[in-house]
Amino acid sequence: MSPDKARRTAVAEAAGGTLSGAVVDSWLVAIKQQRPSAIVANDLVSAWVNTALVIDAIRHDGRLTDSATVDSVILPDAERGVAAQFFATRAAARAAVTDAEVDSLMDIDRVRVFQQILFRAPRNVDSASAAVLVARARLTLTRLRGGTDFTSLVKSYSDDSASRANNGFIPPLMRGQIPTQFATIWALRPNDFSLIIQSPIGLHIFHRATRAESRPMLRAWLAPIFARHADSLFVDSLARSRHTAIAPGARVRVRAIAHEPVVAEPGAPLVTWDGGGLLTPEEVRSAMLMLQPGDRVMLTDASDSAATQFLKGLARQRITIAAITSAPIPTPDARRSLAPAYRVIMDSMKAVIGRLPTGGSSADAATLFIDSVVAQHARYFPLPGALGTVLRSRSKVTVNNAALDGVIAGAAIEWQQVHKNDSIPGRGGARPAKGSGGTTPTN
Repeated sequence: MSPDKARRTAVAEAAGGTLSGAVVDSWLVAIKQQRPSAIVANDLVSAWVNTALVIDAIRHDGRLTDSATVDSVILPDAERGVAAQFFATRAAARAAVTDAEVDSLMDIDRVRVFQQILFRAPRNVDSASAAVLVARARLTLTRLRGGTDFTSLVKSYSDDSASRANNGFIPPLMRGQIPTQFATIWALRPNDFSLIIQSPIGLHIFHRATRAESRPMLRAWLAPIFARHADSLFVDSLARSRHTAIAPGARVRVRAIAHEPVVAEPGAPLVTWDGGGLLTPEEVRSAMLMLQPGDRVMLTDASDSAATQFLKGLARQRITIAAITSAPIPTPDARRSLAPAYRVIMDSMKAVIGRLPTGGSSADAATLFIDSVVAQHARYFPLPGALGTVLRSRSKVTVNNAALDGVIAGAAIEWQQVHKNDSIPGRGGARPAKGSGGTTPTN
C-alpha cells in the first residue's frame, strides 16, 4: 500500500473505534530517538490497542477486579512464583561451592575481583567543586602509595554507598564486562591499585583483590551459576523424558500468530508430549501477548529453528510446572501476594484514565493518551500480568498490516527530513564531552 493511501486507512480497530494511518505516521515522525521501523510501529499500535481496551473496560465493562479476572491476570506471575520457589529450594539444598572450584576459576583467570573508591561528582559540577573532588582523589592516591590499606580508605572516602557497605568490593567481572573507560584495570596485578580514572559519575580508584580476598566474592558468584546450570539440566531432562513433538506446520502457525492483532486460529496442538500434554494455539497466543511487541515482530519472520526454540521453551514451561506441583494455580499464597498489587495498579490506571476527556469514544481517548506519551507529557502504563490477553479475548481487535507497512515507509522519509539536523547519538551531531573517559591528567 502506498504511503498516501496508508495514511488515509485505518491501521487498527479496537473498542469500537479506529486508529488512522495518519495518526501513526505523526507518532513515528515525532519520536526523535528512533527511526520509524516495524518494531516501533508495532509498539505504538499495541500500546494504542491495549489502552483503548482498558479504557473501554473501565468505562463500560467493569469486569477487571472480579475474582475470575484477577486469577486469569495473575496466572503467569503465579506460575513463575511457584517455579522460582521450587528452584530456590533446590539451590538451598545444593552443596556449597568448594575452595577447589573457586581456585580452579581463579586459575583460568577469566573473572577477577576489584574494589573501588568512588568520588562522586555532583550534577552540573562547577570548577571549584571539581577541584575539591580532584584534591580528595589525589590525597587518597597519595595515602595508598604510602601504604595505607585500601579497605580503610574505602570506608573513609568512597561515595558509593552500595560498594562501601561491602568494603568497596564490586561484583566479579569478566574482561568483556568492564566498561571502556575502565579497561585499563584489567592489567592490574593482584594487590595493585589504579590511577585516578574519570567517568560520567565522578572519579574512581580501583584495587585488584588478592587471591585470598577474591575467594568469598567468587564463591558467591559461582553459586547461582552452578544452580542455573543444574536447573537447566533438570528442565531439559524433563522435556526429553516426555518426548516433545512439534506438529507439522507449527512453525508457520507461530509466525502467523505473532502478527498483530495476535490471533490464534483454532486447530490442532502445536506441541504434544507423552502423558497427554499439549500446547494449544490459544496458549501460544497468550504467551505471545506477554512478549514485548518488538519481540513479537521478530517472531513474524523467525527462522524455523527460532520458531522451534520458542515452542520448545513454552512446552518446557508447561512440563516443568506440571512436574513440580499438582496444586491449582494461582495458589492461595499467590492470590494474597499478587492480587492486592494488581488492584493497586488498576486503581492507578483508573485515576489516569479518569483525567482523560469523556466526550469521545474509548478509542479516541486512547489516541489522546498515546499522543501525550509520544510528546513525553505522560508515561505509558504497560498492562499488568495477562490483562492484555484477558481484554483481547473479550473484544474484537483488527490490524491492517499492509497499511501499517505503508505508513512506516512514508514516515521513514518524513523522519529523515524532520530530524536531519538533530543531535542524536549515533547519527553524528552530539559528541561526547572532551575528557569524558579514560585516565584524568590529574594523577
